[in-house]
Amino acid sequence: MLDKDCSYSCHPVRFLRERDDVVVFGAQAVNAYVSEPRMTQDIDLMSIRASELVEELREYLRGRFYIAARVREVKEGQGYRLYQVQKSGNRHLIGVRQVGNLPLAQRIEQVLVMAPAELIASKVISYYQRRGKPKSGTDWRDLTMLLLTFPELKQESSEVLSCLRVAGSNEKILELWREIVEMEIQQEDDDEY
Repeated sequence: MLDKDCSYSCHPVRFLRERDDVVVFGAQAVNAYVSEPRMTQDIDLMSIRASELVEELREYLRGRFYIAARVREVKEGQGYRLYQVQKSGNRHLIGVRQVGNLPLAQRIEQVLVMAPAELIASKVISYYQRRGKPKSGTDWRDLTMLLLTFPELKQESSEVLSCLRVAGSNEKILELWREIVEMEIQQEDDDEY
């Protein structure tokens, strides 16, 4: 679930319980839905009050773990990054994106997590934008795991298409979605080596 094997990076999930001003997205959201979670170093959040939330999270982590934590503004207030300050190099713990409205979400373990169709659409967009870059591999993996978990959404005219259109996706992204829908995605065999 959301906070198995809890460390610095997942304690914010506990902090987010019962809140209505923030939604988990990205890898941690994928992990909340799929049977085989993947490692990730940070938590990605969307909030209608990002600057206040990131400061609350910084204070929470500093008080809970006695760590040096700093916030960096990204793209003139469009988002914030919370880092653990370390001699060997800062560790990115949390990314908080400012949004006007929260995306569709459902509560899992008392935390709002981006709804499956929204999450799949966001992964299609990320995969398209990062093609040819190392992170596109994790986007593809997340996308296929979500589609195996929610096969009813792997249809051209599903909720995913609506989410892509609402996000303002261009024709190339919509074409990528159509290609993914047509592609056969198979579950891995646990007996393979």
